[in-house]
Amino acid sequence: MLILFIKTINNERVKRIKRPLTGVAIVYILGDICAMADIQMITVIISASVLAWLFINVFQKKFKPIYLSLLLVFFMAYSLTKQQLEPNLISSYITDETSGVSVSIIGIVDKIQEKETYKQIYLRQNTITLSQNPKISSYSSGVILNVDEYICDIGDTVRVTGNLKEFPSLRNTGGFDSKLYYKTINMEYKCTGNIVEIIQKNENEILPILNNFKNRLKISYGTIADEKDSGLYDSIVLGDNEGMLEGISDLYKDNGIAHLLAISGMQISMIGMLLYKLLRKAGIRFVPCAIVSLAIVICYGIITGNGVSTIRAIIMFVAVVGAGVCGRTYDMLTATSMAAVAILIQSPTMFLNCGFLLSFGAILGMIVIAPAINSIVYTPNKDKKYNGIIKFLVYSASMSFSINLATLPVILYFYFQIPIYSVLINIILIPLMAFVMLSACCGGLLGVVNRVAGVFFIGMAHYILNFYEVVCIWFLKLPYSIVIVGQPSIVQIIIYYLILILLIAYINYIKKSQGENITQDEANTRADANAQDKTKKQDGINILGETKIQDVNKSKDVNKSKVVNKSKVENKTKSEKKINWWVMLLIPTMILIICYKSFEELEINMIDVGQGDSIFVRTPQNTTYLFDGGSSDVKNVGKYRIVPFLKASGVRTLDYIVVSHMDSDHINGIVEMLSDADCFYINIKNIVLPKIKEKDQVYIGLEETIKNKGIHIIYVSAGDEFGDESVIMKCLHPSQTFAYTSQNGYSTTVSLNYKNFDMLFTGDLETDGEDAMMDEKMLKDYDVLKVAHHGSMYSSQQTFLDIIKPEIAIISCGIKNGYGHPHPELINRLRSHNSQIYITTECGEITLKTDGFRIGVERFLKTN
Repeated sequence: MLILFIKTINNERVKRIKRPLTGVAIVYILGDICAMADIQMITVIISASVLAWLFINVFQKKFKPIYLSLLLVFFMAYSLTKQQLEPNLISSYITDETSGVSVSIIGIVDKIQEKETYKQIYLRQNTITLSQNPKISSYSSGVILNVDEYICDIGDTVRVTGNLKEFPSLRNTGGFDSKLYYKTINMEYKCTGNIVEIIQKNENEILPILNNFKNRLKISYGTIADEKDSGLYDSIVLGDNEGMLEGISDLYKDNGIAHLLAISGMQISMIGMLLYKLLRKAGIRFVPCAIVSLAIVICYGIITGNGVSTIRAIIMFVAVVGAGVCGRTYDMLTATSMAAVAILIQSPTMFLNCGFLLSFGAILGMIVIAPAINSIVYTPNKDKKYNGIIKFLVYSASMSFSINLATLPVILYFYFQIPIYSVLINIILIPLMAFVMLSACCGGLLGVVNRVAGVFFIGMAHYILNFYEVVCIWFLKLPYSIVIVGQPSIVQIIIYYLILILLIAYINYIKKSQGENITQDEANTRADANAQDKTKKQDGINILGETKIQDVNKSKDVNKSKVVNKSKVENKTKSEKKINWWVMLLIPTMILIICYKSFEELEINMIDVGQGDSIFVRTPQNTTYLFDGGSSDVKNVGKYRIVPFLKASGVRTLDYIVVSHMDSDHINGIVEMLSDADCFYINIKNIVLPKIKEKDQVYIGLEETIKNKGIHIIYVSAGDEFGDESVIMKCLHPSQTFAYTSQNGYSTTVSLNYKNFDMLFTGDLETDGEDAMMDEKMLKDYDVLKVAHHGSMYSSQQTFLDIIKPEIAIISCGIKNGYGHPHPELINRLRSHNSQIYITTECGEITLKTDGFRIGVERFLKTN
């Protein structure tokens, strides 16, 4: 859509422009990265190199102002990013993530969102003052305020009182880093409180009018469509995904078409182009058309919330129209660079935002990679009848493939899986999106006036979206529709992009060389022809003789032309074969590099699930175990903590899930996984349950769920073993004769042995279970103890610890939990044995790695 509009503009006014902004964008991003990585030495080296280069150029009288500009851009990016990364003064008064500090805030209302049970207000340009000490105040770029009711409009300056908190930090591999995400959109804090007063009403009536128009459109969609469709229209047209059903969002995401639900260049360019063409058809001159189109597009961007893709699309649209007004040719790479720099100046950490990386990655795939790929795969056919159709299909396929190639590392880094058929799905569905947008816009606008007219016009969008859903469901049923790869390392990503850049550069170089050779051959042929004509005129030969000589020369020229053409074809064929070989070699190599995972050691991860338990074990033979999976204080712990960890770790198959007992804080995450239709695309082979005599309703219900899924159940009691050959998993408790008095009492206790390394998994084992194992003399010296019952005072008694003598003790519990876990008495008992104690509240995810002799411990949170 954007390309069509560009052609329309360029047909009217055409001049060539250069690309200085591309270099500016690259240098700015380099400075941004250096600041975020805190690479001070590299900064000094780069600066010294640039200065030396400048000096040489000045000395040789080749100095250009752009060189100095690039140096200034680098330092500007570096300083702006450093400034944003500096901690706010108010943060030093917030002790932890669960507690906050009482404050008074004066800020400007930027956005208002209606949630199910509360309202969310985004405040910008805030002055925060501590209530306990009014002398302490600080500026904050953004605060998200949660209130029950509000009396303000967008643009009003308000005073707020409430409890201020920081966004929670990332605590596990694969989790959602809300603190970083909100930092990228310039939101530092969240606050629960009330609006005390409106200090100054907004004098600009445009923002409230646009917000009111958006709300009326949302009401219109809710009236003319059902809940599922209205949520989709809100997302596609208004950029508001709050009302979208979770299952639909996951369906689009799993098929690699989630971008269709976001405001992007397609919606922006479609609206702008439609307005522009209508105004031009009405006979309005170019400049007024451009101004009106730009105004409407900018207003539409404000309505949709000015997300990353929206801002990028608006800036690029402005560049399209601006190029036409100034009589210049629109250059997409320059416009992309301009958009990137503008967004990064506003928020330097946006470079770490998934939406930013995917949006600009897709555009760069279209601009840089697609032409190179298309030049390889498409050769015009002599039969021109089907050339247009073939060219369109090849171009669509190469475009979709190029975008996926450019964004693959980003997708894997944030989502950990590949939708294999996404290229084909995008080719099928994207062309229909213009009709969805047109129908949804017309239906929504007419629905404000007349419900029947709105329902009629939105019918086309309804049936197309139903078709989308059918296509997505059908493709997910195909084998290998989703392949879990895991989160690649930064090194893997860098290598991938270096190879990709070199490959595209090589293709362009060869194609350019071929073009230059063809031009040179044509010039040589013309020079030979001119020389022959000149010779013939000088000789003054007669007509008959001249005719004979002309025939002979013509025959020689034809033969020479054939030889030249044959040579050119052969050289071109050789070059194309060489390119094809490199493409066939390097693209699979890139994919293998980004997907590579090695498992050389035994790795044990205690996942931070709050007040609960979940431990993942992977052996050197890639046998995987999950010991428990649940939480009492983290909602949907399976979907939002356990499954993301497993996918980020590249786990496609769980060989064993070991359930210690039936407390919800040990199994509700596992039940979530089993309740999902495809278990979140993770294959579960076996589930290990404790072999007990009396089963309660929870036990029986879990059994039935497992059997309905077709998963094999292994019942274990003391003495039973399971697992692979390299790592021995032996059940120590419960024995078949053990008389338990509670669910905790029969907690499955497993001893892990790998070479000289031993670890004890205890679930919620209590003193009666410990006594039973000591009576049976089943215990020995252990390197690592998973402390039972989240560090309860009534577990890990002194006599028990005297026998196992753990060098390392790991404890899983929630921050400021109501049980007082871990209990100080337990901590003292562990310290009396000189145990190194690691607690998830302090460390986040805890990782143990061992080769069977040495043990390494890693904390996910590097500082307390």
